[in-house]
Amino acid sequence: MVDTKRMLIAPIDIKTWYYDEVSMETAYKRLNALKKLGYDRCLLVVEKIGVQKYVLLEGYREYATLITLQPNVAVPCYVVEHKEKAVSKSK
Repeated sequence: MVDTKRMLIAPIDIKTWYYDEVSMETAYKRLNALKKLGYDRCLLVVEKIGVQKYVLLEGYREYATLITLQPNVAVPCYVVEHKEKAVSKSK
């Protein structure tokens, strides 16, 4: 079973296998564009893999901008969490 919720998470707390490093100038341009779209919308989709441990699933471009300029500022994210169903044992 998959559970999805919104949470505020700092980019520094999100792990990813890869992201394109961007220049400060490019990052500022992207951040201004994100603010025009509405900063309160969820920009990133992450998977919860442990207690306060997350892996980036979607939003790599936004992540590159945020990790460059505001790595410690929490942003709205969709968090996907896999929950196992309770299996009943019958005899």
